[in-house]
Amino acid sequence: MNRIFILAVFLLVFVFIGCYTPCEYIPPENHSVDNKIEINKSYNDVWISIIDIFVNENLTITEMDKSTGFILIKDVLFSESYADCGRMECNSGFYKLGIKVFGDINIFINEIENNKAIVHISVGYKGISEKGTKFCYSYGDYEEWFLHKLKEKTD
Repeated sequence: MNRIFILAVFLLVFVFIGCYTPCEYIPPENHSVDNKIEINKSYNDVWISIIDIFVNENLTITEMDKSTGFILIKDVLFSESYADCGRMECNSGFYKLGIKVFGDINIFINEIENNKAIVHISVGYKGISEKGTKFCYSYGDYEEWFLHKLKEKTD
């Protein structure tokens, strides 16, 4: 009886070890992002519209310099759906990493004519978990939302 029990335990351990497949980290992919728009308004009108968008979203501007057209907002908490931070692939499927996603929003406004400006936006994402920080790529959703909002405000 003791031999049968030991044999059964050995077989169960062998089956579990044989079926176990470790998870593998799949790094994020770089996605194509539409991140600029041409606005047929004065530089000042575009600047004010951008500031207004951020104020209405309760975002604190970290740095801004109207003379260079630069605006920076650091450490904004985003939904994990805005960025590709990679994933874990295991024998039973794919899993999100369970991270908090933060992003730095960079805006650059360039006046190209008297009543025409080009606005560039980029968001640098990072995923933070108890295992550390991971670089993430944007899916382009926030950039698309922002450019659409800016277009609405300046039309």
